Amino acid sequence: ELIHQYKKIGIDDKTEEWFRIGNEKRNNLPSEIVLYAIIDNFEDKTISFRQLLTGENSPGNIFALNAEELYKHIMNISSQYANIIYSETAGNRTLQFKEQINKWEILNEYYR
Repeated sequence: ELIHQYKKIGIDDKTEEWFRIGNEKRNNLPSEIVLYAIIDNFEDKTISFRQLLTGENSPGNIFALNAEELYKHIMNISSQYANIIYSETAGNRTLQFKEQINKWEILNEYYR
């Protein structure tokens, strides 16, 4: 379940209600859609893993992915696209684009 609902009785005997989005596995989320979100929201050729996980409009936040799930998608993306490289150097994890990728081509390829 993506959204968890919580309720409790407050000090004033009123019911308090809140929701939490869980950062869990998303087995039905295609890596191509994650790649589209990356290209659509980041203009830099090099993007840190932390930005991808927790940055504004990042795929980690958009799709409520935890670090492990995001890593799996990035590994999948970098193995499918020769011009996208994931590297871990001295603890610095980055995703690099050798050339610009058209986000619409990514969607077209996926939905064919």
